[in-house]
Amino acid sequence: MKRIILVVALAAVLSACGGGSPAAPTPAAPSPVPQLSIQITPSPLQATLKSTTASTATFQVGPTVTVQEQAGAAGQITQWSATITRHPSGQTTSGSLTVALPFAARGTATDAFTQEFEVTADVDSVTWQISVTGVDGGGRAFTATSAEVAVNPPVATPPALPTPSRVELWGGANHAVFLGCWNCNQFAAESVFNQFGQYGSRFSQTSIWNHFAQYGSEFNTNGACNQFASNPPILLNTGTNRFTELTLNQFRQFAERDPTIVAFLRTTICEVR
Repeated sequence: MKRIILVVALAAVLSACGGGSPAAPTPAAPSPVPQLSIQITPSPLQATLKSTTASTATFQVGPTVTVQEQAGAAGQITQWSATITRHPSGQTTSGSLTVALPFAARGTATDAFTQEFEVTADVDSVTWQISVTGVDGGGRAFTATSAEVAVNPPVATPPALPTPSRVELWGGANHAVFLGCWNCNQFAAESVFNQFGQYGSRFSQTSIWNHFAQYGSEFNTNGACNQFASNPPILLNTGTNRFTELTLNQFRQFAERDPTIVAFLRTTICEVR
């Protein structure tokens, strides 16, 4: 009984003196991992034509990539990984580049990335996307991915036509084959000047840009580039239903006479020097 009283008394003394187990320290909050937003310029990207073969064309893009750190954590980017996606097939091509690009907490870093890619006649459009990987000061890995950015084909500005109406290109027997829209936006799927489209590709069978197909041939009687064509494509004004023939054969009665259009056909489309 005395031992129990002694223990109780000792506990009371310790309590009065502020004794007992010390409070556990509050753990420090973990430092944040870098969080990056990615900006691509220009947007959309502008492709440059590098080379062509009988079945493909090789293009190049060279965007500027700017990252902005948003979590308050410094780090270093160690790799860029870029992906080209062709539509509508969804086929992709990827490339990567090892770098050592530091950035400050809430700071920015900028670099350039150049990538080549091939397209074929069945490609309507192309998009580009980039991902980054890196480490922070503690060696922790992080990743970030940009939004997809459209890639525009090389600019081939058509000569202006003095009409607000839609002008279409038709060819073949009885001019029953649609060959595209002459005065549509160059990025429209039907545009004769969309080099990723069915009617502007150098590899499409329904394109006057394809010198190996009948409508762009310098030998086929249906070819716009044939100086002796007897059935060249026509430019049809859908508003007035009037037409002219798009041809290098200037002896044709209804050949297009506008010197700007004829010069464009000769030097740009048919590449006659």
